[in-house]
Amino acid sequence: MGLVTMHPLSASGVADEAIRYLIRSPKFAARFEGVTAGAVFGEGRRRCYGRRGPIGDGNFLLPDDRGEKHEFRFETFFNGYDALTFGTRLVARPATVIVRGSR
Repeated sequence: MGLVTMHPLSASGVADEAIRYLIRSPKFAARFEGVTAGAVFGEGRRRCYGRRGPIGDGNFLLPDDRGEKHEFRFETFFNGYDALTFGTRLVARPATVIVRGSR
């Protein structure tokens, strides 16, 4: 999946106004319908550190339509006009259930 946006550190206000394109494969679109461009942009913005060239990277979790979390690796590059953020799914994370014993 990917996004074409304005520079994440230049965006103010509503994230959706900074987003030009959301790029999704058919498989991603079918499995991650609930993932919004604004949510991905917000996560990428928090990991943004530069002004030009490679400006951000990091891993974060996205939930699929069944509620299962998947770890994605995202990188953002800025060419002076637009920022390209692209993500690659690394692995599904199993659900963690905490059971407390009685005392």
